Amino acid sequence: MSPRVVVHGHFYQPPRHDPFTEAMPVEPSAAPFHDWNERIDAEAYRPNGAARLIDGHGKVVDIVNNYALLSFNVGPTLDRWMVRHAATTLDRMVAGDAVGNGAIAQPYHHVILPLAEPRDVRTEIRWGLTAFRHRFGREPEGIWLPETAVDESVLAVCVEEGVRFTILSPYQSTTTPVPGRAYRWDHPGGAGSMALVFYDGPLSHDVAFGAALRSGELLVTSAAAAAADGLVAVATDGETFGHHHKFTERAIAHAFSVAAPAHGIASGGLGEWLRANPPTEAAHVKTSAWSCAHGVGRWSTDCGCSTGGMANANQRWRAPLRAALDLLRDHAARVFERRGGRHLADVWAARDDYARVVLDPGQRADFLDRHLLPGADPVEALTLLEMQREALAMYTSCGWFFWDLAGIETLQVMRHAAHCMERLAQVGDEPPFAEFLRVLDTAVSNDPGEGSGGAIWKRHVAGVAVTGAQVAAAALAVHADGRSLGDVAPAWELVEVPEGAAGAEAGPAVVDGPLVVRDVRTGRTLAWRATAVVVPGAVVDGRLRAPDAGPWDAPAGWAALDALEDLDGEPLDLRPLPGERPDAVRRRWDRLVRAAALDPTALEPLSAALTDLAGQDGWALPVALPHEAVQELAHAALRAGSRRPSLVALAERVNLVPPVSVPATPSAPPAA
Repeated sequence: MSPRVVVHGHFYQPPRHDPFTEAMPVEPSAAPFHDWNERIDAEAYRPNGAARLIDGHGKVVDIVNNYALLSFNVGPTLDRWMVRHAATTLDRMVAGDAVGNGAIAQPYHHVILPLAEPRDVRTEIRWGLTAFRHRFGREPEGIWLPETAVDESVLAVCVEEGVRFTILSPYQSTTTPVPGRAYRWDHPGGAGSMALVFYDGPLSHDVAFGAALRSGELLVTSAAAAAADGLVAVATDGETFGHHHKFTERAIAHAFSVAAPAHGIASGGLGEWLRANPPTEAAHVKTSAWSCAHGVGRWSTDCGCSTGGMANANQRWRAPLRAALDLLRDHAARVFERRGGRHLADVWAARDDYARVVLDPGQRADFLDRHLLPGADPVEALTLLEMQREALAMYTSCGWFFWDLAGIETLQVMRHAAHCMERLAQVGDEPPFAEFLRVLDTAVSNDPGEGSGGAIWKRHVAGVAVTGAQVAAAALAVHADGRSLGDVAPAWELVEVPEGAAGAEAGPAVVDGPLVVRDVRTGRTLAWRATAVVVPGAVVDGRLRAPDAGPWDAPAGWAALDALEDLDGEPLDLRPLPGERPDAVRRRWDRLVRAAALDPTALEPLSAALTDLAGQDGWALPVALPHEAVQELAHAALRAGSRRPSLVALAERVNLVPPVSVPATPSAPPAA
């Protein structure tokens, strides 16, 4: 039997999207890219789909799809991002699997399954298998468990759901595994068995952190020595190949398209090898994970395992964070059973099946036909299911992996919890906010400036939460800009907008009429009467009023902007939503400046809006707003005697000293 070398790449990124809009916020640390997903796609995911083989003269002699050579999984939440932002990469993954059959599934959210409720374990696995079928168009054989976290009960669910194998660390077996072998795990109830493939620990470490990827030849010879006549498996994060180690996707391509065949070594996925070599020796596992030396303590206790952070930091915050989420999860489950029972024939069967709607909204009608009771409210049913989706997502493992309570991954799981509570409120239930916050507040950051869990929640979760009113304002703004609401808030759509909201051909115009947006996940609509002053391509200011408010008798011209101050309703919040790219600020600035330049009377009324925008100069990613034209316009207005407070504030924003005056004696030039 010739040796077989299998390199498994775990392709996954922590979810970072805003749960309310499902947009990916701008991440300045990923510059010059919009966010870390975009950056890692450029550095690792996409290059592995088209890896270059280079000759001694630097010429490209072949382009290889590594996804046809690897065993790999792609996290379903990363898959959802790729659908919108990296479709070519996703296509290459699918094309690679069609050749090599190397893809395996992953539970939908990156949840530590041994710590999850049994019902949630099954849902996560079922959702992951559904996601695999949806993407790769075939039945999954294997599954990658998040952080390889496992216990015997998790394996039992895997067997019951038809999974044939998983990949684990050799240190997770209750006995030392023999290199080159796969093992069999038998269901204690007689439901079947599955294969356990224990990866080679030293070689995997050398691939991830050492020199094994220095060349494809070195990787193959190292692996062949470990394989002898059997199987050697290597497992590492997929980001290793190109992001952590630049250009190492080329080493993978050379190793398995050139070097391995030359040495008579087979490579590829595990399914084919396991079918030809079914394991006969039984094995058992400990409650364990590949990234924690203390079982699964990294996700529940101050066990000592963490990544990053200051000296002497602790993770005592992990237990109260999990306790607060458990409290919310249990409350949400009771509400789901009680209220969901009025709408769904079997609430938990509906939740298990809901993944297909998350993956393909076109399945919603069929899903409702199958699960909705006669006469039931589909909006409330879908809201309850979305509430459960957030209750699952808030246990994403990354929230506990790193060193501090105020880390971005931990804030993300809190934001999922916040949206879970918002969904509870939408169906008329009182979320357990006070009790949740009481428990969370016993968690304390290592950073004295961040404080307790309650302070962190107030500052970083509640304080930045997107509201329906912000989505409505964004809908009006992007419509005026000629864009779609889905570009900045993928979870929302514009249903109705006031006539003329795209702006007049010249000068200011007042728009006044119904503004309706809809949550595409649930069908829930939010309605206002929007009253706004617009210029070509941009909204200047406005109000969201009650849907039954009467028409506004607006004064003519720029006077309408001042008159808005006395109009009832909520001021339009025109700050960019989390997913907006920085050029949105620049476009709005340019259009307001153009309006001011075309009409000498416009600068004063526009000055408040321009001042707000100038305060966002450098927002999120550096976006230089050109100040020269505004300096000149403000200079002229101030010289003419205007002292309008908003104009003075604008002058200060653009580095113009008000009031403008001409020095009596010009300053002498500096000495040479």
